[in-house]
Amino acid sequence: GGGGLNNHPNFLTDNPSVGFYGTLCLDCNHSCHPEMHPYEWMWWLKCADGDTSKTKEWNIGLFHEGSNRQKKWSVNPMTGQICIPFAFKKDETPRIEIEQGVLNAFVEEGLTEIAVPDNYFDASIKKRMLQIEGKDFTQHIEIHFINPINTHALKYWLSDINYDEDEQIVSGYINYAVSVMDLYTCKIRFL
Repeated sequence: GGGGLNNHPNFLTDNPSVGFYGTLCLDCNHSCHPEMHPYEWMWWLKCADGDTSKTKEWNIGLFHEGSNRQKKWSVNPMTGQICIPFAFKKDETPRIEIEQGVLNAFVEEGLTEIAVPDNYFDASIKKRMLQIEGKDFTQHIEIHFINPINTHALKYWLSDINYDEDEQIVSGYINYAVSVMDLYTCKIRFL
């Protein structure tokens, strides 16, 4: 049907692993089978067959489902939070590059639904240097926004920072919360 790399070239492989978040329901408009409908979040890690690069790229989207069949489950603005894992060698200065994709109007008051910590940062500045202090380490991380956006409806923060002393690896999550009409997409690259 609609499958294959000709129709979906961003997946880079005929067998991608894709994540979805939404409402699992019985859809009897066709075949009465279970579906995730409406879905809100979609994400996948870019990985092509034979790729040996250490660069990791996540493609992420928050969507308003437009069929209007489940009006109570799919409402605007779309507001949500997602967490993306990372791991870097200690004493490196890793770079996290964020490229905003297709999006619609932000809704600043929508983020009142999400508990955003005080240590958040926004996407208004092209480059930031963050310093993480742990019990036995200090780690600097460069955050680079390819296309900065000045809004209070898009906030980022780091969480669950862990240091593996034996392997000399610092890991954690980059989180972001967004409130937008209809659609927000981005790519997050770990370089």
